Amino acid sequence: MKFKKLLILFSILFLQKEIFADGCNNGAFTIINNCNNLLNVCFTAGSTSDEPSHTDYTWDFGDGQTGFYQNSAQTICNTYTTPGTYTVTLTVFVVPQNKTCVISRQITVTASPVLLITSPAPVCEPLTIDITDPAITSGSSGLASITYWNDAGATNPLANPSAISVSGTYYIKNTVIAPSGIHCSDIQPVTVVIYPKPVLTITNPPAVCAPGPVDITTSAVTAGSTGGGLLSYWTDPATTNPLVSPNAILNSATYYIKTVTPAGCIDVKPVTVTIYPLPISDAGIDVTICSGSTASVGTTSSATNSYAWLPSTGLTSATVSDPGITTVNNGTVPSVTTYTVTTTIIATGCNTSDQVIVTVNSPATVNAGPAQTICADGTATLAGIIGGSATSAFWGGGNGTYAPNNNDLNAVYTPHPSEIIAGSATLTLVTNDPSGPCPTASSSIII
Repeated sequence: MKFKKLLILFSILFLQKEIFADGCNNGAFTIINNCNNLLNVCFTAGSTSDEPSHTDYTWDFGDGQTGFYQNSAQTICNTYTTPGTYTVTLTVFVVPQNKTCVISRQITVTASPVLLITSPAPVCEPLTIDITDPAITSGSSGLASITYWNDAGATNPLANPSAISVSGTYYIKNTVIAPSGIHCSDIQPVTVVIYPKPVLTITNPPAVCAPGPVDITTSAVTAGSTGGGLLSYWTDPATTNPLVSPNAILNSATYYIKTVTPAGCIDVKPVTVTIYPLPISDAGIDVTICSGSTASVGTTSSATNSYAWLPSTGLTSATVSDPGITTVNNGTVPSVTTYTVTTTIIATGCNTSDQVIVTVNSPATVNAGPAQTICADGTATLAGIIGGSATSAFWGGGNGTYAPNNNDLNAVYTPHPSEIIAGSATLTLVTNDPSGPCPTASSSIII
């Protein structure tokens, strides 16, 4: 009887050791996940072959949901409605031994990784694109560990996903570690478009003399530019003030050319327009001189200018600003010559011209004729001659009389008795005073 009691006691102790040797042998549980739905989590309680026939398994999934089954260990699942951290509690009650084991385990439940990709808006060089921007993956679920790749197989990592400078298709991968320890991931392409920037190459137009104009719309100004685009013209680098007449610019300044490609990429470059001022050319006021006399034309010289006169006839120099002029007019009417001076700024070559009219009057000429010898009671027929600019003349001198009058070049002179007694008379033929600078002329005869 004593041996039978000992055997029963040993059997009970042995059974308890098998079931509760580690304190909660039957309470250990594992977690099972499926990447297709990580919110659905399955749990399996541990068991042994010596498990009593009447064991209760009560589950508290931490979200208000519970589960229960008896006897052998089973797999039980719970679908969480919201990702988060939950405390799962398994209570194992072994009825024959009236033994309770409670195990709690904290798990983090995540949604299955689903990437929704919104490709970024295109940009123009030299801008870059950041595909780590949260807007790229906005609307995705189950975001955890995000990585960036050059290939769909996620074998070639993208070096700088926050500053991509080359157009292409790249890949974003999201990896979630489920409570069971499995790695679930989703990988999706993202398209990056970086338009090339147009590059304007500007050749300033040649400098011109005022008033111009200068045309900066010619193809020569932008020859060598790349990237194409529509050109526009501006007075400021911010391109807020359009240039009204870019094909007929009249003022020296720095202007700006802007190109815009169909993709909206922009380049702006300055262009310099140089319009040199003109010199002031002054030939002086018109002059009238008498044949053989001297006058000056032109004005004060400037060391920065050169001068050229045409024609050079009668000029003391054809390359100074204010030459003297002396010409001879042997005719009977004034000679009129137009002189042109061209004044050139030596540094720029810009020039202007001005004209002056030089009138040269012929001098008055007169000849009273040869000396005459007459009898005391005789008369002298005069033979005066005038020319040049003289139009009339009169006889003067002598005390006698002129017939018909002293204005007749061929008047008949009757000497005065005093002249007869004296034996001679001096007569002078004087021309009228011509208009202009030439003086009267006179000639005398002795009778």
